[in-house]
Amino acid sequence: YTQYSTACYTLGFGTNITIDWNSGNVQTVTLTGNTTVTFNNALAGGRYSLIVTQDGTGSRTLSYTNTIKWTNGIAPSLSTTSGKTDIITLTYDGTNFYGSYNLSY
Repeated sequence: YTQYSTACYTLGFGTNITIDWNSGNVQTVTLTGNTTVTFNNALAGGRYSLIVTQDGTGSRTLSYTNTIKWTNGIAPSLSTTSGKTDIITLTYDGTNFYGSYNLSY
């Protein structure tokens, strides 16, 4: 048996965040305000995870500059409760990001 594993890369918060997938396939951020993310350096066939946690205030929003084709065509509304975590999973085919999500951990 073999496992796929990558280190979790922790992003610093900003109103605009560039996620460089060369830093790792799993990246985490705690939202302390509303932010927009941009994905860079995705590879065709790559699978990526973004773990998003609300700070103690909650109700922070996340938007994307890259086009993402979401499950059932519906982009996620993040959990708004303080301290809740959502996981965004992306697969890239070289042209499109395909996104799914699990909310409210």
